Amino acid sequence: MSTTSRSGWLIGGAVFTVAALVIGGVTLWSTLLGASEPGEATEKQTYNQQVTRIELEVDRGAVTLVAGEAGQVAVERHFRWSSEKPKVTERWDGGILRISTECTADEINIVGHATCDVDYTLAVPAGVEIEAHTNSGAVVSRNLTGALKLGSTSGDITVTKAGGALRLEATSGKVKASELSSAEVDVQSSSGGVELAFATAPRKVRAEANSGDVRVTVPKPDAYRVEAQTNSGQESVTVAQDGGATRTISAQTNTGDVDVRYVAG
Repeated sequence: MSTTSRSGWLIGGAVFTVAALVIGGVTLWSTLLGASEPGEATEKQTYNQQVTRIELEVDRGAVTLVAGEAGQVAVERHFRWSSEKPKVTERWDGGILRISTECTADEINIVGHATCDVDYTLAVPAGVEIEAHTNSGAVVSRNLTGALKLGSTSGDITVTKAGGALRLEATSGKVKASELSSAEVDVQSSSGGVELAFATAPRKVRAEANSGDVRVTVPKPDAYRVEAQTNSGQESVTVAQDGGATRTISAQTNTGDVDVRYVAG
């Protein structure tokens, strides 16, 4: 074979190789980005129906719960996705509204992760019992009077002006609840601090953290039976203590400070 022919074969092979790499790269990026276009949308809906209980399970996304009008539940959904729009299911069973979300695709996008979120905002009547959990996102509650059971696997929980029994659980995130008039409060955080502030004297409080500070603030002048404990940190209890008191506070953390005090002033 002549030198000219050999050079032609080499050049042709190089061009073919580059073309194959380009085509392969385009195919790879198409796979990474997903077949569908990313998107964002907001939907609103009002259920004019009597409700006694709401159960909400969110795969990925924030949950916001606020006080609404009697006889209806106002729902707002905010979607974000990189490939396919998340699915939502909202089903009534008598006076119970059950809501769940599901990601139908989980392709990797250009920055190395998938977006598949649904942020829910619910405006609910007074006295409604609510159980809400998200795997990834914050949970916020404001001005609700019914019993609340709220949880987040990865995200903070913030509650303001709750009146019913309160149970809060965060796996990785802080828990902060203020202006509480709840008689019974049970709070746990595996990784994050716990801060509770009461507007009226509670009957029973349990606040526990594995890694983080725990602070409980109550109004004067009631006395409490207090159990405060930390394995690594400072303990401070400045409320009046009475071993026979009917009001109890248990504040514990494995690593962090524990502080049980009266409201200042």
